[in-house]
Amino acid sequence: AFGNSLFNGFVGDDHLLIIQNSFYASWENFPKLFTLSYITNSDDAFNLTEYAHTGSVAYRPVLSATFFLDDWLWQKNPFGYHLFNLVVHLLNAILVYFVLVSVLQKTSLALWSALLFAVHPLKTEAVCAIGYRADSLACFFLLLAFWVYVKIRDSEGVARGVLQLCAHLFLIFALFAKESTVIFIGLVMAFDWLIKKERINGVLRHLGGRYLGFVLISVFYVYVYVYLFRNSTFGAFYLMGGSWSSHVAMMLRIGWLYLWAFIWPPLVNTLPPVYMPPAGLLTG
Repeated sequence: AFGNSLFNGFVGDDHLLIIQNSFYASWENFPKLFTLSYITNSDDAFNLTEYAHTGSVAYRPVLSATFFLDDWLWQKNPFGYHLFNLVVHLLNAILVYFVLVSVLQKTSLALWSALLFAVHPLKTEAVCAIGYRADSLACFFLLLAFWVYVKIRDSEGVARGVLQLCAHLFLIFALFAKESTVIFIGLVMAFDWLIKKERINGVLRHLGGRYLGFVLISVFYVYVYVYLFRNSTFGAFYLMGGSWSSHVAMMLRIGWLYLWAFIWPPLVNTLPPVYMPPAGLLTG
């Protein structure tokens, strides 16, 4: 379904991130992924015609590391970048199948769900645009972490310890690929409550036991994201429509459009316009 993307060029934000950016052309810049200079000023990303920086306004070093690999293998040839995205999406579809088999114990339902995940056009942004790779990459590590967590429940001894270590490592990679994977702790709690039929008070008590490692990792990442490597757009927050009421209304509308696009795929556009911040943010 997404194979034609292999022969496309760079689209949308890819030009800002790759074509106009020399940062990923030198491995000497790789250690900068772990320094406070990692965060790109949002104004610079849009106002400069050429620059040498990560291009990321949020701290996502796992994502940025893949761009070094891309440039090393393919330089500015978009085929290789699209191939990476396509392979990650294929792996995600396979993981969806195995996760659902483990959770539901129904292979036919898992297969049809994985096929729907694989071909649904709602994935177009994440698969076809290099700049939106964070979603697919974070999804990959999140699915791995959750699949391993499910396996932990049925394991004992040394195998259990190894699986626990892997689940925590995968969560770390997921969080540092994209911050939205902080929902993981809610995901495993929902699994134990809804699928494993544990009582809700028992599930909550595990926040200091079974889930403690995941909680500590998540809290550490929030600290990194908010304080240590602060997102550069935090100071540029603006209200859509000029008021909180219109802002909330727009958020609800966007959420509804995503849900409706999932139900009725013809609504999905190939790629939205390149995001441009309000003029006041560029001049203020």
